[in-house]
Amino acid sequence: PAGDKMPGYLIDRPSFLLELFGLLPLRNEQFSLHDTLPYQLCYFIAKPTINSIDRVTVNWNEPEFPIARKYDDWITSIAENGVTITYVLSFWDKEGHAKGNPGPCQRFTSEDDIARYLEFVRYIVHHFKDRVQYFELWNEPNVSECGQRIEVEDYINLVRRAVPVIREEDPEAKVVIGAVTPLVDCGRYDYLFGILNSDVLPLVDAISWHVGAPSLEYEYWREHYIRYPSIVQQIKEVASAHGFTGEYIADELNWRSPLNPFEAEPWIYSPIVAAKYYARGMVMNLGMNLTVGVAGLSSARPQVFSTVRNLCTIMDGTETLMIPAEIQMDAKRVAYYGFALPNGDKLFAIWTDGVAQDEDPGIPATITFPGLTAKTVTGIDVLHGFEQALVFETDGDSTIVRDLLVKDYPALIRLSDVTMSDDYVETVGDGFHLLGDIDAVPDDQDYCPDWPGSKEANGC
Repeated sequence: PAGDKMPGYLIDRPSFLLELFGLLPLRNEQFSLHDTLPYQLCYFIAKPTINSIDRVTVNWNEPEFPIARKYDDWITSIAENGVTITYVLSFWDKEGHAKGNPGPCQRFTSEDDIARYLEFVRYIVHHFKDRVQYFELWNEPNVSECGQRIEVEDYINLVRRAVPVIREEDPEAKVVIGAVTPLVDCGRYDYLFGILNSDVLPLVDAISWHVGAPSLEYEYWREHYIRYPSIVQQIKEVASAHGFTGEYIADELNWRSPLNPFEAEPWIYSPIVAAKYYARGMVMNLGMNLTVGVAGLSSARPQVFSTVRNLCTIMDGTETLMIPAEIQMDAKRVAYYGFALPNGDKLFAIWTDGVAQDEDPGIPATITFPGLTAKTVTGIDVLHGFEQALVFETDGDSTIVRDLLVKDYPALIRLSDVTMSDDYVETVGDGFHLLGDIDAVPDDQDYCPDWPGSKEANGC
C-alpha cells in the first residue's frame, strides 16, 4: 500500500500505474501524454523513457537533457509508490538534429555517435540512480527504421562501451540488453542469438525480448506460438553457455483489440479474447521462470486491465514449480504450469491451448495431485475476478478434483495447507507442461516446425 507516500500531484500515467496495482480506484480514461511511455509493467515494474522508444514518435522539440521538471516529478511519483523502474536508454541526439545534423541512419558506427550516446547514458544514470533500478540499452535495435537500426556487431560493441559507464555512475544498477522484436522470422532470431553468442553476457544483468501477440488464430503467429517454449529454452541454454547468470525478461506481450488498433499490427482480437491471451501469455512466461512485461494496457480496456491486475495480485511472490499432476480430459492441446506461493500453498494453472473464443463452454477434467493432501482447494477465475471453494476428495496421499471445467484461459487451482507424502517429489524451476497433440491447430494441419532446434528440443 502507498500510505502517506502517495503524492497529490499525480499525472495521468502514474495514476494509471496506481490503478493497476490497486492503489487508486479504477477510472475510465485515455492516456496520451507525449514522450512518456510506462507501457510495460507487471509486478510493480514500470518501463518508461522520456525520449520515446522509437524514432517515429520522437518529439524533436523536447530536449533530451536536462530533464524537464514535469518528467522528473513523474518518475519520482512512480518510484515513491514502490514501483521498480526500467529506464529505456534510447537516444536520438535532438541537439544535433536541431543543428541540421540528424545523425546516421545506422547507429553507432562512428566514435562520435558512440561518444554522444555515452554522454547521454552517463547523464541519465547519474540523474535517476536514486529512483531507477534497471537501465535498458536501446529498444528494438534490430528494426530497419532510419536512426534506430543498430547492426548486431555495433550493438555488442555499444554494450561493451556503455556498461562501464553505467557501473561507474551507479554500481547497483541492473543493465538489460536485447529488447528485440518478436522472434517470428530468422532475421530477428539471428539478431538475438548474435548477442547471446557474444562475450558481453557476463557484463549484464538481464536479457529481454519482445513477445508480441502469438496465437494459433493468425498464420503469421501460429508457428511462433507453437515453438515459443523451445525458443525460450534455447535462449537460456545459449546464454548460460556464454557466462550469463542473470534474469530473463519476456517483454511487450500485446494482444490488440478494436480498443487499441495499430495499422502495422493487423491481428485484432475481441476484448475478451485479448484478455484471455494476456492471461495465457503471462502465466506461460512466468511458468518458464521469466520476468513478464506487458504492453497495450489502459483502464479503457477493462477486460485486459482487470485480468492483468488480478494476475499480478495472485502471482506476487510465486516460484515456478514442477507439480506432479494426472489430468483426464478430452482435449487436443492442454497447457499447465505449477507454482509455489510464499506461504507454502501450491498453485496449479491449466487451460485448453487452442484458439480462444469469446464464449467457451469448457471441457470437464479430473485432476489428481499424487502425493499432495490439501485441507482446502480453491478455484480462481482471473478473467472474471472471483474465487470459490472447490469440491475435492482425497485418496490415500492424493488430492482429486473432479468435473472441473477447463476453459481456454488459465484456471488457477490453489491447494492450501498441503501435506506431502514421503515419496513426493517436486522440482523448483520450469513448471511448463503441454499435453495432447503438441502441434494441434483447428484445421488439423501439421504446423510443428523443424526450425529452430530438433524435434526433441522443441517438443514436437
